[in-house]
Amino acid sequence: IFGCGDASAQDYWSKVESSGIDGVMISGDALIRPWSFTKIKEWREWDSSRERLELVRKVAHLGTPKLTSYPTDTAGVNTARCHLCEALSFHYCYVPIGLLECLPPQVDGRAP
Repeated sequence: IFGCGDASAQDYWSKVESSGIDGVMISGDALIRPWSFTKIKEWREWDSSRERLELVRKVAHLGTPKLTSYPTDTAGVNTARCHLCEALSFHYCYVPIGLLECLPPQVDGRAP
């Protein structure tokens, strides 16, 4: 049995344990924080700067061959830049765990 309720990664285990269900449907949290499933699997807060840098490296590595498919004019470069910025946008929206004063991180949290 799966619970539906737009659960965030922080709420996952508490909902599973309190209700006896087998799983919980994850919300849009996973769309903007792709590490949400790692947090659930490993029962930990996951967001070190090293791990963020590795995600940036992967996006850049996977995106490099695709840059050749864009035209080299100004419009093509702007389109490629737009796609790269969109892929990396979640990095500036959330404060890394090491800078937070309390856990779990809040969606509207800002750097101290």
